[in-house]
Amino acid sequence: MTDQLLTDQNKALVHSFYAGGTNSEAKEYGEIFHPEFKVTAPDYLPWGGTSNLKTYLEDVLLQVTAVLDFKRCEIISLIGENDNVVIVIDIGIMDTPHTVRISEHWSIQKGKAINLWVAYFEPQNLMDLIEKSATTRTI
Repeated sequence: MTDQLLTDQNKALVHSFYAGGTNSEAKEYGEIFHPEFKVTAPDYLPWGGTSNLKTYLEDVLLQVTAVLDFKRCEIISLIGENDNVVIVIDIGIMDTPHTVRISEHWSIQKGKAINLWVAYFEPQNLMDLIEKSATTRTI
């Protein structure tokens, strides 16, 4: 059975993450995460695999915000039921006119995000930028 108040609170929690554009100066993101938080992203990305909260806040977000333009983030859908929220976004690829669609599946526990699973749809333009950035750094 769906608890609508719980669902609405959890959707608002996930939405708050995008409202700040992952700008850590605008919001302290640690406050929305459970201490045992885990995030999993595709292995083909430099930040891919499963990371804990410390790694996510100190490493993964830095890598993500270097290539994804959160100023060009559009929420396509935000749906939830109880402790599970799925958000689909189109987000700009830094310094290009391109975007990538991302589906993020959040699990919330007692008002804190405890798990995040991320899928990228048609990420070729993003991969091209990552490859170009890696090549530029090695020269």
